[in-house]
Amino acid sequence: MTFGISVDAGAWRLHCDDFRDRVYAADAALIPVIKGHGYGLGQELLAREAMRMGVRAISVGTIHEVASVADIFSGDIVVLEPVDPRDEVAVAAWRAQIDAGRGERLIRTVACTEGLDFVIDTHPQPRVIIEGRTSMRRFGFAGPALREGWEWAAQAANEGRLRLLGLTLHLPIAPSNADFDEILQLVDEIGDDSAHVLLSHVDTRGIEILRRHKPTLRVSLRVGTGLWLGLRGALHAHGSVLAVHKVAKGDTVGYQRRRARRNGYVVVVSGGTAHGVGLTAPSPVVTARQRVVSFGVGLLEALGRAKSPFSYKGRDLWFVDTPHQHVSMLWLPASATPPAVGTALPADVRYTITRADSVLLR
Repeated sequence: MTFGISVDAGAWRLHCDDFRDRVYAADAALIPVIKGHGYGLGQELLAREAMRMGVRAISVGTIHEVASVADIFSGDIVVLEPVDPRDEVAVAAWRAQIDAGRGERLIRTVACTEGLDFVIDTHPQPRVIIEGRTSMRRFGFAGPALREGWEWAAQAANEGRLRLLGLTLHLPIAPSNADFDEILQLVDEIGDDSAHVLLSHVDTRGIEILRRHKPTLRVSLRVGTGLWLGLRGALHAHGSVLAVHKVAKGDTVGYQRRRARRNGYVVVVSGGTAHGVGLTAPSPVVTARQRVVSFGVGLLEALGRAKSPFSYKGRDLWFVDTPHQHVSMLWLPASATPPAVGTALPADVRYTITRADSVLLR
């Protein structure tokens, strides 16, 4: 049986096209991000959709992801992870893509002087974007080093050794006015008010704010979640019921031989850790409400209870056992009518960590 995602293709594509058109109406370019698991939908499918949408460039997370999309999407590919010759495995992957004839299509992100030297040595006139370090403090040139890196790249461009395409900045999620001030400061740092700036986590309203101060800026928005997952109601994850077992109070269940607290049913459904089911990423605990929720979830898990993403007839189902690689074991009270084998149970999943067996556009 299958853990799958079905997509309301008409509604989803309408959303994606509307998103693109709103970015274009703001006189900006859209660069769809296609990385990781492809936001649960798969890199190949998203690459085909990017072709359908007619965008000129896409972004991938690392050089290792280029091969998944390069034969589907025919335009430019921005590699978000900065080039660094100290990463020997990544260097080998870069050389492999260049040897495969894709070097001209790849746009390299550079965040250190070693990266600038490397890109010039590996390909004639490579196309480069310089990353400035934002308050996210992840990658990028910071302070005076940003101006030095920009001027070095600009000089190399004047000498025909590379093509400098712009400044790339990765902002925190939901940027504040302080973040827009930071963008303007970084643009001032490079000294080019007409520079091409590639931004993450900025929307069309943010473009308007920036252009009030820098009307000559050329802007591209890199967008993943808001584009591909912005119409969540068009996406439906589900697992298939594989087996149903009636259990009595005291019966043992699962790997850990947990004892049933009462009579009921164990429902075995497709969808386990290999699909991202039951996996969670650390989340920031900032507000009092978040602390209470985090405490409550931790207490339930300490008591051996964890809510699954699956539901049946509007009822949220709990895990009986730790999710297995490909299946989950769920609890259903004896008072309920159990589902038949083959029934599709809806799953409320985090798509960015989901890997489905099947993605169907309907």
